[in-house]
Parts: sequence; C-alpha cells; structure tokens
Amino acid sequence: MNNSSQQPGDPALAELAATLRLSQKLQSQARADFQEAAPILADALAHDSGQSRRVAAVINSLWNGDLCEYLCGLDTEIAQALVAVIAARAHLQGDADQLLRPLIPSKGTEGSRAV
Repeated sequence: MNNSSQQPGDPALAELAATLRLSQKLQSQARADFQEAAPILADALAHDSGQSRRVAAVINSLWNGDLCEYLCGLDTEIAQALVAVIAARAHLQGDADQLLRPLIPSKGTEGSRAV
C-alpha cells in the first residue's frame, strides 16, 4: 500500500523532523543551563530568607505542583514562549505588568476558565 503523503520529500515530515531537532537542541541547552543554575539555587536554598522560601516554593511547584502540571507536555514553541514570559516577570518585576496584561484573558472568555 503506497501512501504518497509519507514520501521522503513530504513537507509535513520535514516539519516534524525540524521540530524534533529543535526539541532535542532545546533539551540539551536546558540541561546545560540547569547545570549552571543548580549551584546558585542550592546556595540560595541554604539560607533562611525570603529569597530561599520563594526559590523553594517555585522548585516544589515545578516538582509536583501547579507549575509541573501546566508545563509538562507543552509544545516546544509554547514552552519557549512561557519561559520568556516567566523571565520577563522575574527581571522586569512590576514593569512586566503592561506586557502581561494583553495576555490575561478577560472574564467570560474561554481562556479565563480555571484549569
């Protein structure tokens, strides 16, 4: 049975292959970034401070909380976009509000329902 949509030159297959390569590249970069960040976070966690409590809360949420549930399994492009939003919030603090505001679903829209 010959399925012409599965030919080696198929654009859908090429797009899938490119997506997989990007995912592998991002996984490799994430591992390298994590290795660099881990000692900084370990040091922050070693102190009893507001910073250490915030770091612990985020890490716990990444491990088994809401962030874990929300982030796991996202498409690569969407995951990258969320990482950018999180970085903007962390570095811009209150200045990120005007950037985030257009992304906040208004009441009554599909995106505003609780997850």
